[in-house]
Amino acid sequence: LELGVYSEYEHEAILKHAVHLKAKDVLLVGELFSNFKSKYTSFKFFITSEEAGMYLEHQGILDKTVLIKGSRGIKLEKLVNFL
Repeated sequence: LELGVYSEYEHEAILKHAVHLKAKDVLLVGELFSNFKSKYTSFKFFITSEEAGMYLEHQGILDKTVLIKGSRGIKLEKLVNFL
């Protein structure tokens, strides 16, 4: 949320990097990421942290590496409760 005019560019740069790394089980939270939902169909997109948390609660994360990074405005810290 702090990226201003670079926001869309930087969000897509993250998506491109995840593709390059062949990252699996990528969950993305926020409206800005959701703008790319139709272009990056192998990823999971959620508008809110609560939605992503419910997904994690049902899917589990056993034997997975988890990176949580984002703006405090999206409240990603709530995901810790589901880990």
